[in-house]
Amino acid sequence: MAWLQHWVLDDATVELGPVVEVLDQHGATYAFDDYPVPTDAELSATGAGSLSLIADGGSGPAVPPPDSPDSPDDALRGVVLPFTPGRAEHAVEVAVPTPADPVLVLGA
Repeated sequence: MAWLQHWVLDDATVELGPVVEVLDQHGATYAFDDYPVPTDAELSATGAGSLSLIADGGSGPAVPPPDSPDSPDDALRGVVLPFTPGRAEHAVEVAVPTPADPVLVLGA
């Protein structure tokens, strides 16, 4: 809402927050004041292979965990599950060397 108020309503007094904010798979939030984000080192790998293009695609839909309730009370379930990506059945896997210390990798 702050973005809309700032840019659409032209209200320069509204604080927009960080330029980049990332939420990882564990729920940790990372915020950066500039883009591209600062880098410490390059992380790279190479590989080769082929990936066939198939009509059904190769990812998703997501399969909800067995312990999640499938109830009419879960209003978003039927809306978001059809287009939520799941593990790819057809993929090119490339091993990337693991750094000694934990790192945040952004981009592809």
